[in-house]
Amino acid sequence: MSTDIQAVLAELVRRVAGSRGAILVDKDGVPIAQVAQGPAMDLEAVGALSRPLLQETLVAAARLDRGAVSEVLLEAERATLAMIPLKNSCYLCLLLSPEALLGRGLFEARRAAAALDFVL
Repeated sequence: MSTDIQAVLAELVRRVAGSRGAILVDKDGVPIAQVAQGPAMDLEAVGALSRPLLQETLVAAARLDRGAVSEVLLEAERATLAMIPLKNSCYLCLLLSPEALLGRGLFEARRAAAALDFVL
């Protein structure tokens, strides 16, 4: 299973020009698998620090009765972080450089999330 997960993440990063890395994180923010690309990046910190943002978004959506959260985006000056909850309480994080095409990144991240749901 671990090699399947690693392969899905590697394919995601390979298919998205300008991606900095992808990480699969469990519900507690603990990394399960990761693939980095380009300059050194602490993806474990990205995964751990993204957990509160995703959790608060899930709570807010539930309180406002807005349905299930399909993805959360955090756009900053030097990076964009896409977080996609999976069916088993894990979530996928994709970190993109400013040069990356956001639409392409989201498309590929959704495909990877579906593949991870199947593998997990």
